[in-house]
Amino acid sequence: MIEKISKSVVASTSVNLSELMMFLTSTILLVKLLLGRGTIEDEGIERSTFQALLKETEAMFASFFVSDHFPFTRWVDRLTGLRSRLEKNFKNYDTFYQELID
Repeated sequence: MIEKISKSVVASTSVNLSELMMFLTSTILLVKLLLGRGTIEDEGIERSTFQALLKETEAMFASFFVSDHFPFTRWVDRLTGLRSRLEKNFKNYDTFYQELID
């Protein structure tokens, strides 16, 4: 990560800290999950899948679920599609982790 920042500074381009933090987080988590591997390639299939999952999770955190504030209006989240999107995200995580375990 420090190498990427220093390259950006030398090239006098802007540094996207959000992207770098996503890179760092996914690297730490994937290395911890995979245990046997020392490093993860920058453009590996696992990295791109995991980053897509993280971005979707980030979008879900930013979404407004009516049922979080008014539990009796749970049907509104189903109507807007947020509930199915959340369930799909959980299923994608389950599939991803199961592939890593296998």
